[in-house]
Amino acid sequence: MLEAYRRNSQAEFFSNFMNNETTLDHILAGCMGNFVDWESGECHFETPAFLEFLEFCNTLPEGFEDISFYDALHDGRIFCQGTALWVPWDVAAERTWFGEDLVWPGYPVADGEKDLGGGVASPRGEAFSICKNSSNKEAAWDFLKGCLAEDAQREVTGIPLLRSVSEERIQEALTIEYETVDGREQEKIRHEIILSERGDTIGLTHITEADAAIYRSIIENTHRSSGSDPGMMAIIMEEAGVYFDGGKDAATIADIIQNRVGLYVGERMN
Repeated sequence: MLEAYRRNSQAEFFSNFMNNETTLDHILAGCMGNFVDWESGECHFETPAFLEFLEFCNTLPEGFEDISFYDALHDGRIFCQGTALWVPWDVAAERTWFGEDLVWPGYPVADGEKDLGGGVASPRGEAFSICKNSSNKEAAWDFLKGCLAEDAQREVTGIPLLRSVSEERIQEALTIEYETVDGREQEKIRHEIILSERGDTIGLTHITEADAAIYRSIIENTHRSSGSDPGMMAIIMEEAGVYFDGGKDAATIADIIQNRVGLYVGERMN
């Protein structure tokens, strides 16, 4: 990813006008497991991968002038566009925005970690888990199994965990519906996309089989969850800010983050 960005002569911005701090925060939220192991309590911020990432973020701007986000995307001045897929229609929406040659490179990961998949699941709303110290694990698991029932999964906002329910939504989006307007039968518009900052819209009647294949592939290749500990991120962003301001070099800052976050994790595991 970094090599492709450096070779791109058109790109003025890495992504969505994200500055050095927001890029650091955003990407770390999707791969914090690379640097912190909550099972063992070990941290790995002194690694070449984190150091390279920190140095890369320092090449990004601190702020942005008043320019059109829409125009910059279509002029190629933005290298990559982050997007969230909630429903199958979202793939079709991105294709409509950017054209048929749209590429889905996946979430940035360090070399050697491609098996982690190209996407990151970001829970929205309630999330459930079973505490390892619980004395009622069987009852808790019975509750979770209830949440995985088809009827319950059909009520999920976003991507269902059951393939069968997810496929129902894909097939629904693939199906063309018809309506009669002024005595003429026509395809029914079922999804609207905002095309520009002026609020121009276009209506879609269905998604394509290619859209569905991309959607399925991204879901099946997502094996990580986005999220971060607020206290941990406060430490990282505080020290990274010193580096971005030129106070200390990247290697020194990485060592400080390693030590401070290591103490933080250790305190919470005891």
